[in-house]
Amino acid sequence: MVQQTITRQDLTEVIFRKTGIPRKLSNKIIDDIINEVITSLEKEKEVKIAKFGTFSLRQKEARVGRNPKTKEEFTISARKVVLFKPSPTIKKYLYEN
Repeated sequence: MVQQTITRQDLTEVIFRKTGIPRKLSNKIIDDIINEVITSLEKEKEVKIAKFGTFSLRQKEARVGRNPKTKEEFTISARKVVLFKPSPTIKKYLYEN
């Protein structure tokens, strides 16, 4: 399976082709959406996008980690991580194809 990355530029091009909105405005739309997701997560809100999925934050506690080469132990600090849970629509598409 070959992985291909979709960039902001790719999304901008799709919006331009499908709607005719100028590329500069299409790029601003993409940036605004991404910024709104980030801002909402910073406020510890869940972000639900219908037929796509849900972004949320989870607090991870501090824990002891180990360097696999040297076996040296160190503390991994507590932190927040972003979780993404795909919608049933996405799951159905991914697992049926």
